Amino acid sequence: MSAAGQKLEFLNILKESEAIARGANLSEKAHHAVYKMVKSVSALDQIKNGTIFHAGMKIPELESLDYGRKEALEVLQRLISDQLIAQVFLLEFDGSANKLALTPCYIANWGDDRIGPEQLFQELLMQSVAAIEEFLQARPIFNRDQIWKDLEKDINSPATPDVSQLPASVVDPIAVIQPSAFDFVPPAEMLRVAKDEMREELIRRGDVVYLLEYGLLPVRDEELLIRFETCSDFMVSRIIPEHRNNANLKSELYSISTQEETYHLEGFVRKTADFTQKKAAALRKHLLAAYGKTSRFPGALAVEQVLKLQPAAEERYRQRWDQEMEHQHREIRDSILGLGVDVADQIRFFSEEDRQSIPADVWKKLINDSGFFHSTWERSDGTYHVLCKKNPGIFPELVNIMLKMGAEDHWKILAFRFLIEKYETTFPELFSNTDFVEAYGRLLRSAYMNLIPWYYRLLMFLGLKSFVDAAFQNAKKKIQDDQERLALKNQEKRDSQEKQKIMERKERSGQAETLEFRRRIVETLERHFYQNGTVPLISELMAEFPDRKPDEFKEFIKKQGFKLLDFNGDKIVLYPVDHQWRVRAVRLKKHLEQLVQDAGMEETRKARINTVLKMLQRSIKQAASGVGGQSTTEKLDPDAAFQRFETELEKHEKVSASAEEDPY
Repeated sequence: MSAAGQKLEFLNILKESEAIARGANLSEKAHHAVYKMVKSVSALDQIKNGTIFHAGMKIPELESLDYGRKEALEVLQRLISDQLIAQVFLLEFDGSANKLALTPCYIANWGDDRIGPEQLFQELLMQSVAAIEEFLQARPIFNRDQIWKDLEKDINSPATPDVSQLPASVVDPIAVIQPSAFDFVPPAEMLRVAKDEMREELIRRGDVVYLLEYGLLPVRDEELLIRFETCSDFMVSRIIPEHRNNANLKSELYSISTQEETYHLEGFVRKTADFTQKKAAALRKHLLAAYGKTSRFPGALAVEQVLKLQPAAEERYRQRWDQEMEHQHREIRDSILGLGVDVADQIRFFSEEDRQSIPADVWKKLINDSGFFHSTWERSDGTYHVLCKKNPGIFPELVNIMLKMGAEDHWKILAFRFLIEKYETTFPELFSNTDFVEAYGRLLRSAYMNLIPWYYRLLMFLGLKSFVDAAFQNAKKKIQDDQERLALKNQEKRDSQEKQKIMERKERSGQAETLEFRRRIVETLERHFYQNGTVPLISELMAEFPDRKPDEFKEFIKKQGFKLLDFNGDKIVLYPVDHQWRVRAVRLKKHLEQLVQDAGMEETRKARINTVLKMLQRSIKQAASGVGGQSTTEKLDPDAAFQRFETELEKHEKVSASAEEDPY
């Protein structure tokens, strides 16, 4: 709620008549003159114009008196105590010093219920916000190296670095609002309300985002993507490698990477901030849990920036994509329709390979562009698309150019003829041009000739008209038959390729979904184990995934190798028996052994835990018996076997961690 919409105690200013009725004395010249001056500038238009009353303001009526700052403060203090005025403030940006300055100022109550002290205070806050915006705009645009330096400072700091230590990241423009900057100690409520209002307004306007534990991060269009991508790279190269042994984090990051790979299988896809945001969210969740913190861990500055900047970065990527698609469309279009383009280049033949190198959105715009004639032509190596400037006036010259083509390009003549026939009703006047008709006829005959058997060509040479007509009719029929056959063949080929792509996408998508669902189940298990102190039954676990059918859920648990233990006609669910099983089993055993010491634990819960502990002890003993050679004492002593297994396991995990290639 804004200050203008709420009653605030520090703005409880009396009207003149009310104050006098309560004993205020305005008979003294200085008091009356100052009050009158404060009241005269206590108006919205005055504040908007930058006119405010402050202690150093000259008052014409008092110029002949011994009236300086000391006397002014005495008078102002008396007027405040009489509730005739209130001390507030205005922030102003000093461009020469490149800093914000606070000026204490004073307002009075006109008695107008529509525009009271609350509205005046609100306007002062908005003017102060505008000054902060000037201050933010005057900040330099930071580059990758400067941003990276702040991130390094943060990841190497156990505690949150001070704002002054992160100059390329956070700012605290509101820090200037300190009691010492006022003429009189201001009410704490005013400071709190003012800071909250101004911070919220800056966030609402999109000038800043709030980073938990760090402060305000200015959002600058010019550095938005540089900052977002720098933080993304920092997460991948600095934060993630430091936590490669965090199995749950690694599992979630692998799931996200699989989703990302599936997304990019589409070919031409827009760059997105979504996967970076998912990685940041995973880091935040798992590292806060690992550090036992609620809001900050070393490296959180990069993570928080990604999370807060993702919506703006996503919009910027979308804008860039649209601009790039428009640029590509314009570039291809201008290469055919642009001024000064040779007539020979005003018709283009696009192969399947050419078409696959053009984004689908761009291609769709091209073939639907009102500036083109568009048709297709089938060849043995695929379907060719023909784009020709929509100007039949160039056809005579195109015919003359094509008459000089070699036999290897005669298919282009036939494709050109097909395009003309497709649109000929739109330019009937073309065929009334006898010169064009004669040249066009010669062009077609040159293309048909290779399609006519040699014996027909011999009879044509003898001038037998009936054979000439028959030869050309046979050539046209052969062309038509070939086009139909090739169109079917090429479409089948495209369908097969598309089917293959769809299958590949489905396979990758299925893998991503499987990994993600498996991860969610493991995460839910850990919540039961380590937060709730319970071991769940499959029926209880299933209830947490209402979007899955019971049979599907049980089948998934079975296929993914989750360990199941019989318990009173139901099943206890544990981790999957995979490469992480041993580490998880050791950790779970220790935790459950501590829990079961609770004498007041409910019997059913204790029975479940003991069932799990028996299985884990047996599993660990079996695993330990296969690690190196044990002494007779160790074989007889389960604890000794467990200790040996744990030591060997730690060595194994260190080797695995250093050799394993990160999936992200």
